[in-house]
Amino acid sequence: MIDDKETSRGASASRPTAFSMLHLLLNLLLLLLQSFFFASPSQAACDQNDRVFLLAFQSNITAPSSSPLNWSTTTDCCFWEGVACDGPDSGRVSQLWLPSRGLTGHLSTSLLNLTLLTRLNFSHNRFTGFLPSGFFSSLNHLQVLDLSYNSLYGELPLDFISDDNNSLSPIQTLDLSSNHFSGTIRSNSVLQAALNLTIFNVSNNTLTGQVPSWICINTSLTILDLSYNKLDGKIPTGLDKCSKLQIFRAGFNNLSGTLPADIYSVSSLEQLSLPLNHFSGGIRDAIVQLDKLTILELFSNEFEGPIPKD
Repeated sequence: MIDDKETSRGASASRPTAFSMLHLLLNLLLLLLQSFFFASPSQAACDQNDRVFLLAFQSNITAPSSSPLNWSTTTDCCFWEGVACDGPDSGRVSQLWLPSRGLTGHLSTSLLNLTLLTRLNFSHNRFTGFLPSGFFSSLNHLQVLDLSYNSLYGELPLDFISDDNNSLSPIQTLDLSSNHFSGTIRSNSVLQAALNLTIFNVSNNTLTGQVPSWICINTSLTILDLSYNKLDGKIPTGLDKCSKLQIFRAGFNNLSGTLPADIYSVSSLEQLSLPLNHFSGGIRDAIVQLDKLTILELFSNEFEGPIPKD
C-alpha cells in the first residue's frame, strides 16, 4: 500500500518542475514575438515596380530545364536567385548577378527601369541581340557591368553624353569582352565621364578605328584590354597619364607605327602584350625602367634593331 504522505511529497516535488516548464515556454514565446515585431521590419519587401520589371525581363529569357531560374512569384524578389536589394528601407533592386547560368534570350528594355542597379553580371551566358538603347544613361548608377562571353552585337554601346552634361559616371568595371560588338570607341561616350574606371575590357570583338587619344582621361585605369579586334593606326601618346595601369593588351589587331615613347614611363606596368600587329622601329633601352614588368609579348611584329641588353 502506498503511503499517502509519500504520494503527497511526490506531487509537491513535481509542481516546481511544471511551473519551470511553463515559465520556459512563456520566455520562448516572448522571444519569438520580439523576433517578429523587431526583426521583420529590417528587411523591406521588394519594390513592386522592380518586381514587375524583373518578371518582364524573365519572360524574354530561358534557363536550362535542368536548372531553372528560381524566381517564384510567391516570394519576395529580394530573395530571388541572383537578386539583391539596396537596403532595409526601399527594397529597390541593386544587383543582378547571374553568371554562367546558361541563360538564353534578349536583354529586354524592362532592365532599364531598374534604375538603382549598381552591379550587373550576365557573363558566360548565351544572350544575343542588341543592348537596349539608352543603356548607360538609364542605368546611371552602375559601378560594375560584366556582359563578357555572350553573343551580343551592334555598335559598342557606350551612350553619348552631351557637351553640357557635367555629370560623372560611377562605372568602375566595364567588361564587354568576347561578344560581337562592332564600331569604334567613340568620343563623348560614358568612358569620358567615368573617372573612377579601373577595368576596361573589350577584347575579342570586331571593333574598328583607332585607340582613342583620350583613353587615359580615366587615370584610375589598371586594366586596359583591346586585344583581338580590328583596330588600326598608331598607339597615341598619353599612356603615361594612366599612372596606375598594370595590364595593357592590344595584341591581334592591325596597329602600326613605333611604340610611343611615353609607354616606357608607365612604371606600374606588369603586362605589356602587343603581338601580331605591324609595329616597327626599335625597342628602346628605356624599357628596362619598367621594373615591375613580368609579361612582355611583342612577337609577330616588324621590329628591328638590337634587343636592349639589360
